[in-house]
Amino acid sequence: MRYKDLALGIFVTVIWEMNFIAIKMGTTNLNPMLLTALRFALAAIPAIFFIPRPPVAWRYILSYSLVFGTGTGD
Repeated sequence: MRYKDLALGIFVTVIWEMNFIAIKMGTTNLNPMLLTALRFALAAIPAIFFIPRPPVAWRYILSYSLVFGTGTGD
């Protein structure tokens, strides 16, 4: 195995573990609904710039996002 591959594997592992630390801190200090909203917002911001809008009416996009965001919880 090359050193570059090993370094990349260690880097991915460190980033993955930092994710668990952020989740633990978030669940102890923030409201779960706020944490979920932040997660969706942080995922949506890059998607706005790289994924084109589908060729459908805005009402379908908004109704889908409303059902997906509020209708899938326990």
